[in-house]
Amino acid sequence: NDTFLPRQTSKENGGIPYQLQLKELKAILEVQEKHFPFLTKKDDDGRTVSEKICSILSFRVPYYVGPVNDAHKREDGGFCWIVRKEPGPVRPWNFEEKVDLDKSGEAFIRRMTSTCTYLIGAEVLPKDSLLYSRFMVLNELNNLKLNGEKLPVEWKQDIYEKLCIKRSRVTLKAIKDYLISTKGISKADELSGIDEELKGTLKSERDFRRILGNDFDATVAEECILTLVLFSEEKRMVRRRLAARFGDRLSSEQLTDICRLRYSGWGRLSREFLTEIYDTNPATGEAVSIISALWNTNENLMQLLSSAHQFKQRIDERNAEINGAETDFSYESMVEPLYCSPVVKHSIWRALVIVKELEKILGHAPEKVFVEMAREEGEKERTVSRKNRLKALYKKIGKQANELSALLEQKSDAELRQKKLYLYFTQMGKCMYSGRPISLSDLNDENKYDIDHIYPRSLTKDDSLDNLVLVERRLNRDKSDDYPLRDNYRQHELWKMLLGAELISKKKYDRLVSVSPLTEDQLSGFIARQLVETRQSTKAVAEVLQKLYGRERVVFVKAGNVSDFRHDEKHNFVKVRELNDLHHAKDAYLNIVVGNVFHTKFTADPRNFIRRAPPRSYSLTKMFDFDVSRGGVTAWKAGEDGTIATVKKTMAGNRILFTRYPFEFGGEFYDQMPMKKGHGQIPRKSADPRFADIDKYGGYNNDSTAYFFLVRHTVKGKEARTIEYVPVRLADKLRGDESALLEYCSGTLGLLNSEILIPEIKLNTMFVINGFPMHISGRTGNSITFKVAAQLVLTDEQTAYLKKVCKFNERVKAKVATEPTKSDGITAEDNLKLYKALLEKHKNTVYKNRPAQQIELLKEGEKKFPGLSLKDQCAALGNILVLFKCVFARADLSLIGGSKQAGTVGVNKNMMGNSSARIIYQSPTGLFENSVDLLGAFGI
Repeated sequence: NDTFLPRQTSKENGGIPYQLQLKELKAILEVQEKHFPFLTKKDDDGRTVSEKICSILSFRVPYYVGPVNDAHKREDGGFCWIVRKEPGPVRPWNFEEKVDLDKSGEAFIRRMTSTCTYLIGAEVLPKDSLLYSRFMVLNELNNLKLNGEKLPVEWKQDIYEKLCIKRSRVTLKAIKDYLISTKGISKADELSGIDEELKGTLKSERDFRRILGNDFDATVAEECILTLVLFSEEKRMVRRRLAARFGDRLSSEQLTDICRLRYSGWGRLSREFLTEIYDTNPATGEAVSIISALWNTNENLMQLLSSAHQFKQRIDERNAEINGAETDFSYESMVEPLYCSPVVKHSIWRALVIVKELEKILGHAPEKVFVEMAREEGEKERTVSRKNRLKALYKKIGKQANELSALLEQKSDAELRQKKLYLYFTQMGKCMYSGRPISLSDLNDENKYDIDHIYPRSLTKDDSLDNLVLVERRLNRDKSDDYPLRDNYRQHELWKMLLGAELISKKKYDRLVSVSPLTEDQLSGFIARQLVETRQSTKAVAEVLQKLYGRERVVFVKAGNVSDFRHDEKHNFVKVRELNDLHHAKDAYLNIVVGNVFHTKFTADPRNFIRRAPPRSYSLTKMFDFDVSRGGVTAWKAGEDGTIATVKKTMAGNRILFTRYPFEFGGEFYDQMPMKKGHGQIPRKSADPRFADIDKYGGYNNDSTAYFFLVRHTVKGKEARTIEYVPVRLADKLRGDESALLEYCSGTLGLLNSEILIPEIKLNTMFVINGFPMHISGRTGNSITFKVAAQLVLTDEQTAYLKKVCKFNERVKAKVATEPTKSDGITAEDNLKLYKALLEKHKNTVYKNRPAQQIELLKEGEKKFPGLSLKDQCAALGNILVLFKCVFARADLSLIGGSKQAGTVGVNKNMMGNSSARIIYQSPTGLFENSVDLLGAFGI
């Protein structure tokens, strides 16, 4: 039958369908059964030997079952998730008798789904579950506003029941038309709070109401949805599972209709979170769940989790119960149970070890532990070209934007990074408060135009474009920090036009049109965002710290607040990441300073602060202009002789301890692609002598290093002390077994008269060789490679200028600059001064002992440097800076006559060629260390 033959050639893997091979096998067995009667003998299960042989050919393990050896269960640290019906060997012919396919399939999906964002370990709901769909829709509806005011709860509930349940698509226009026809609002009224249509839908509820009719049961529907999501690719399993569960309640036609439904994906919340975390209704004293509160109020989830309610407290209590009261300080008890990635877990553990050592040094637990909150996603800089985005939007607008399009073409992306210019184009060249045209030539005249914050910056540190408008300076001055905007500032037609053209966001539009003063909840929310963390990784750190020291001692600090303090023009602490790693320690110090002021000022409950304090009794922009005290504790003393004097003195210091975490590498053994004959380090099949010859069959390259060791041996009659590596593939065998390590030295490395001096030297261990500190990082040939461990320090003036150079180099790399402009503040004279300063560091400081130091090249390069363009001078300075960096890197010094890969820090593995060589074993903080002389006696 030609139609049965495969399209592939028989040479391809799987080119012949197994059915042909099965047919051939059966024919062979039929013949053999006449000569070997045991083939027809049936076992206790009623299967013949021939049938078992055929099942070996035709059987495959379903992908959702995975490894069948349940000795490696995931809960025991393994990789197996199979669920067994009964014990015993699993064979192709008894597979379904031994393995629970349904439960194994569910375990397969569950192992890949995340857990609840808020409750530790709670399984998330399917995205299309009735409960999660209800949450999504209500969470959106609760943002609806009419003329800047929240809708009455009854109106919101009517919209849900009359529109959302019945329609597959609910638009803002449809909601407004419904309210006009039923609630008597007018077309002139402004409805806002959501995008053009609701993102959430109640599709699954409509599906099951249609299929089940009057017998609709939410419990049945939810289990059907879960089954459909779990086994979306296995419809036979879906039908079998639902028939077994609801065969007495669902007809064959209903089962067929349900199996035709298509649902996939998971939400981010659990059923427990939505239905089993309670607040207390102050009026009735009744317990209210989150989903009930979403239905009976007009607050969204973030508002419900604020300090105005008890939900957050209950979540913390629930998580604390799950964590238990275990106080044993170990990775297994403190970190392993956390629901985050292994990389994050290891970072958390290293932080905890440092905190624990500091506690030991201090002699008591810390009074407060400050945790920095990284910038939110919305605070990150835009990576999409602003110019291209504006050009695309102007093209949609058409003729109305012709003049602006011509002006836009004359501007570069670098220029559009200026907020004033970008706002000018997003506002189509008009003042947002008067509607009058803005003169582009006068744009940077500070006496004419200002950038204003819609929500006053004294109340919320929101510097996003959603909160900024370009306006006439006199209007901004008269407005002060009032909110909402006065009637004579309102330009509804302009704002509507900009929103429709997508030049401003819906959030900015809602802030502009609102007529309601900021509420107590909003004000406390602004402060709370400075004090509360929502990021999963940071929350994981906080959970452990709160477990160690108590909830009240852990204080969150917003990175934006620290950045504002650092860059305040009154003290402007310059940070240059490219200079050294000391900025991490200084950032940590500023986090404590700033975090302590905010925590002392507002306490942990900003809502209570707002209630007790007189109106407008604080300004987030002037937090450090006045003394901050509470409960007899002064967190900040204003004035030049106050706290800032101590901060400046501390920030000026550079005697900062720098350590790296020593570790043993455990990853791939070597490069996975085998090399051709004559190449490679490791035989293709070392266990098979026929393939052990690399010269004939090739091998694998780049044998990965797990750790190093120091061995004394003899080379040509002389003593040698070499640092040798232990490969990852042999680490388990050699670790802790000196006799095996000695055998490795003699058999594999070919060393004579070996004696192990230091059996394990981990990666990142600190060495001081010939007076220069380094961290061991790898190997290449007979050399050991290192990362520099000395931190470069420059004067304040040199640091400030270096920052200008680095910023310009970044712009060149981003292809938004070619040569420095006047605004970059870069000159040939200052470039040469910085070059000489870096050369001086190489000649007369610890860097003169650096392996592969480039002193002579830099001296010769000083003659060539002035002849370079300003752009190339900056590039050369950036590459010279690489020589000082505490990373394994190569510097491109070709602009001054050097190599493109200069300065790699490498030392011969034989330590005997050095005048001095020591290992420095450091404690996590670096406050304690132990030195070992690698050239010393070692017990002799």
